[in-house]
Amino acid sequence: MRETEANAPVSESPPTLWELDPDLFATPTAQVRDDSYYHSLAFDAQYRRKRARKRVRFARLGLPQETETVADPEEVSSTRRKAAEARDKYFGAREPKQRRGDPRLALPEAGDLRALADTFGASAEALAQAEEMERRGLHGKAKRLVLCGRIGHRVNCTENPEHRFLQSYMCRCRYCATCGPSWFRQQYTDLSLTLEPVIEHLLDEGRKGGRDTVIAKLDFTVPNTGTMPGSEKVRQFHREMHDFWRLAERIFGIGRKEYGHAGCDEFGGGNTNLHRHSVYVGPVLPQRHRELSALWSIAGLRGERRREMLRFVRKYGLRGAWSALRSWERRFVSIKRARSFRAALAHALKYPAKFLSASTPERLAELEAAFHQTRRFSAGGAFYNVKPMREPSEDSPTGSCPHCGARLMEIGDPGWVPRFVLESEGRRDLETVRREVNRAKILSGSGPP
Repeated sequence: MRETEANAPVSESPPTLWELDPDLFATPTAQVRDDSYYHSLAFDAQYRRKRARKRVRFARLGLPQETETVADPEEVSSTRRKAAEARDKYFGAREPKQRRGDPRLALPEAGDLRALADTFGASAEALAQAEEMERRGLHGKAKRLVLCGRIGHRVNCTENPEHRFLQSYMCRCRYCATCGPSWFRQQYTDLSLTLEPVIEHLLDEGRKGGRDTVIAKLDFTVPNTGTMPGSEKVRQFHREMHDFWRLAERIFGIGRKEYGHAGCDEFGGGNTNLHRHSVYVGPVLPQRHRELSALWSIAGLRGERRREMLRFVRKYGLRGAWSALRSWERRFVSIKRARSFRAALAHALKYPAKFLSASTPERLAELEAAFHQTRRFSAGGAFYNVKPMREPSEDSPTGSCPHCGARLMEIGDPGWVPRFVLESEGRRDLETVRREVNRAKILSGSGPP
């Protein structure tokens, strides 16, 4: 509030940190740091105490102090030479750590999460989720989430100067309310188009070989411990999934190129039940007597118990394996025929996406931490490492102009600019304009169906 000459109060919003000091968020230049940044002071002190004790011991024995000096590495054993090299490397001067990538594209570095949110206009939900992620140790992801969609750069059409856009920076976090659904939509589109010829090949080879080849929805569950699994538990889940498919190949006599599977891990809404929804294309897998559930349970065993159950399977088959398992060792598999591959793929991808809009920021941060540095979606068999086919323009970071189809180019400094600065120049988000143009073409009948 401030008083005018007529003493009439006028409301005025407080200035943001960007308006007060834009240099506060500039990318810092490389700085040479002192030795304490690279060396552990505790290790230095421990090493010096050991050398002091050696000098005292030499003095008591009457040995000259020169005996303590390190000999030429070429005159001592390999162990002592390696120790001397490691000591010289530790106490020697080190070059400053180089940043990877273009330093102009580095994210704003100054200020805490709340200051970044206030300055660049992040929502209260994004800030709450980012603060919870930072509390769980995900500092880099927390900053990316706060800045998701709030900074970007200028993009202009090379043919028409009136076609000016902004391209937003997106955090690409799997549990971001914006990037998460976008990732699933893109994954569904890519897999639907890319795997279609592979599926036709699998079905055709099955008919030629006289096998009943199916498209099915396949779900895997593990016992719920009541606590939220961490990243290591999720990686163990993936190792057990790998063992399951290797065992299935040997026991059912299936070649790795005769089937394909792809799936996504998830937790239920508000619980700690880790499970996986998958799509499967290949020979029929038996489950009338819970054969798949027994095999999945055996994949979760370790040591002598797994070898014991595998000997049982070799002797009696999988039909009686479920009864031979203890109650706490049992895991369940559900398999159902699907109407089509796209229906099965939607089953695998829709469940992880549906909780993004219905979960609290704290729950989303918890899920982000559980899948940190793990692969949430994976494929195997004939689906492994199949690359999506893209047009040349789709591989470029900007693509083509949505209005005239001409080439787009970034202008000015490629560093990030606040979104409100770009919008004040009359620019609109490039992806938003593309969706509007495509929707208008479909409604007018001039675009693809």
